[in-house]
Amino acid sequence: MPPSSRNLRAVARAAGVSLATASLALRDDPAIAAETRLKVRIGAERLGYRVNPLISELMGGLRHRRRRQDVTMAEIAARAGVSRAKVSLVLRHPTRGSPDLAARVSAAITELGYRRDPLHAALLSHRRSNTTRPKHTTIAYLTSSAPGVNWRKFVSHQQLFDGAVQRAREIGYTLEEFSLTSNMSARRLRVILLARGIHAIVVAPVPDGCRPLDFDFAEFSNVGLGFSFGWPPIERVSNDHFQSIVLAVRECRKAGYRRVGLVVSRAVSERLGNRWLAGYLLCQSQFPGEERLASLMPETVADIPTALPAWLHRQKPDVLIYGDSELGKSLAELVPARIGLVNLHRSSTGSTESGIDQASSEVGARAVDAVVSQLHHNTRGLVPHPSQHLIPGRWVAGETTPGPGRPRK
Repeated sequence: MPPSSRNLRAVARAAGVSLATASLALRDDPAIAAETRLKVRIGAERLGYRVNPLISELMGGLRHRRRRQDVTMAEIAARAGVSRAKVSLVLRHPTRGSPDLAARVSAAITELGYRRDPLHAALLSHRRSNTTRPKHTTIAYLTSSAPGVNWRKFVSHQQLFDGAVQRAREIGYTLEEFSLTSNMSARRLRVILLARGIHAIVVAPVPDGCRPLDFDFAEFSNVGLGFSFGWPPIERVSNDHFQSIVLAVRECRKAGYRRVGLVVSRAVSERLGNRWLAGYLLCQSQFPGEERLASLMPETVADIPTALPAWLHRQKPDVLIYGDSELGKSLAELVPARIGLVNLHRSSTGSTESGIDQASSEVGARAVDAVVSQLHHNTRGLVPHPSQHLIPGRWVAGETTPGPGRPRK
């Protein structure tokens, strides 16, 4: 179907309504009758028309622009003694005009306190392009990799990505992976993104063995997934690890277990800001003295199998909570069957383990919502006090916590 048949005018014609009515109906405006809204949606689906969310947001902002922006380009032009066209030229392409023109317009802008609305400028640019192809709707998914390290081998990382892709598609955006590798520097990638008009980035978790992020986020809306990197300080969306382990301990106690142990490598714990450890220690402080256990926390995951037997002998847990997802199979072999096992990073599909579903797909989706919100509010670069969005985990009772003294299946 040719692009000309997939515009709003074609949708309005197919539904037998005016252009304004079609626009309101697609935004689900209650002023339009439900029957008409349904008819317009059906027409849009048949024609393959998709609402560009950014342009929709821009149009909404444009309708209220006078309330937000008291200073106009006409006033700037009058103050500088030039035409509106020349003011627009300086705003869009500061280096194309003469230095004198740029200086006069800049002085007028400063005196009047004018602030350019980037989204309004993007809308005008979209109109000038005379094309129906949506612009500025690609979100970069920034990953890091190193020789022998592939983020896709981690189930939770793949679920984060899948959730972000799905959410982006639902609201009319495209999520595209860009990876920092030995062949792709942060500086080069930044140039590529800007050249393609991509100004929104979701930063994926950084696997162990990958170099720290050194990307310059100055011109990008940005949201990070999880707490695997400490720098840069950006807005983040993550599972609530503190809530998750408190929930896991309480469910173990509810099932009758009284000696609840924690096994996690120090490397993983510190990547998460010791949130699992903090929740565990809080719960332990509320137990009788004889039921309090010291956690097993060797430096790396590889050190756990060696340290585990002596720790089991000393602490005598009746259920063991672990946080290194790759430990599952080895722990099942190393830990006696009478001891329950709880995975703090349980796979959401095909698993019979008891543990916490970290809602990774939902975390990925919320990250897309957060970065799109930044994009619409013109938030770029690093902000002084970045927010954190914590998604609670969900307890899933499986076959590895049958009850005290009962063998695991």
